Amino acid sequence: MKKIEAFVKEEKVEEVTRALRLIEGLTGMTVLRGEGFGRRHEGSEVAPTPEMIHDFRQVVRVEVFCMDALAEIVVAAIEKAAHCPASTTLSGRRQLDWPVDGGGSCR
Repeated sequence: MKKIEAFVKEEKVEEVTRALRLIEGLTGMTVLRGEGFGRRHEGSEVAPTPEMIHDFRQVVRVEVFCMDALAEIVVAAIEKAAHCPASTTLSGRRQLDWPVDGGGSCR
């Protein structure tokens, strides 16, 4: 089994989920919406201001657990539906190397 995570722009979520639903043998997916911040303030030695502390952006994460044989198909479908160039796929990294043991937890 493989776990695939993709951070998708809100306006592309419907297209991505539609593409994933067309994959024969794929049994499901999870779409998680939340708020977060990234490296926008990295390298800054300035103490965080109240605006920086509450400066969250909306994020959408699509998670798929699938059989090894479907992993490349799932990633290709996400890339195509989200219009991601291969060099910046899935937040700059492909997460196909996460085998899942029989207990369902990620290593």
